[in-house]
Amino acid sequence: MRDATLSAGLAAEISNSAGTYVCNHTMYECLYRIEHSGLKTRAGFVHVPQLKENGAIGLDKMVKAVNIAIETIKQ
Repeated sequence: MRDATLSAGLAAEISNSAGTYVCNHTMYECLYRIEHSGLKTRAGFVHVPQLKENGAIGLDKMVKAVNIAIETIKQ
């Protein structure tokens, strides 16, 4: 996902942390429910930066990056 996003000229980086409490809780709760429901599915967490009015990152770039990530994992 990172490589595909970077290849499209967008910023991306790998993190081994889902973030602070809410992000971590969301990720681990999802993984817990998948495991304990016997589902054969994968899960991941894509953290996007806060949308800022000053143009630090635009919504169009965020949407494009998330779409690239989704298309990449579908392969």
